[in-house]
Amino acid sequence: MSTSEPGSEAPQPTQPASQIDDTKLWQLIAWLLGIIGAIIAYVAGPKDDPKVKHWIRMSIAFFIVGIIAYVVTFIVAFIPLLGFLISVVIWLGLLIIWILGILKILQGELWEPPVISSIAAMISL
Repeated sequence: MSTSEPGSEAPQPTQPASQIDDTKLWQLIAWLLGIIGAIIAYVAGPKDDPKVKHWIRMSIAFFIVGIIAYVVTFIVAFIPLLGFLISVVIWLGLLIIWILGILKILQGELWEPPVISSIAAMISL
């Protein structure tokens, strides 16, 4: 005899498990592989999934921020020691954002990093 109450069962997903896994896979492809992954997910991925489109936009915006970071670190590299420290902080920050994005995808969240999400909002798919 079960001791659980009738309303205490775990909620059932609205999509089949294989479709949920496919969605996460396309989100990971878009985020992990950078701009190339975003292009692959846009061309070959599901066209009507808002989560995949969200991570495609985030990946493109992350690529743009990476280019800006590259230019900034190139400029500040001419400042002895301080330029190196600024460069390390910028690249570690981007690495942390990239890793957090992976974790958020695996948790099923639509994460919006501060600067990246404002750039992503300008991208329409």
